[in-house]
Amino acid sequence: MNEYRGREKHVKRLNWTTRIVAMILGMGSTVLLGLRVEAHPEFLSLSRNAALVCSALTTFLLGLAAFWNLEKILDRVQGFTDEAGNA
Repeated sequence: MNEYRGREKHVKRLNWTTRIVAMILGMGSTVLLGLRVEAHPEFLSLSRNAALVCSALTTFLLGLAAFWNLEKILDRVQGFTDEAGNA
């Protein structure tokens, strides 16, 4: 039963971390694409490249979350702990 509790915590933490990191990367790419610094023209190219990397990482993380199907795993683990005596 403790094995399921530990796994439930791990899956919850992984799910939460994946979502938060994807949200921060998405926010960062939006901000970088919206910035216009007239004094430094090379900043535009740099910010666009950084936004592209942020967007690619966001897509990768959300793809992993969909592939792993973390919500289904979490539901299954919670079902095991309920069957084991409402842990």
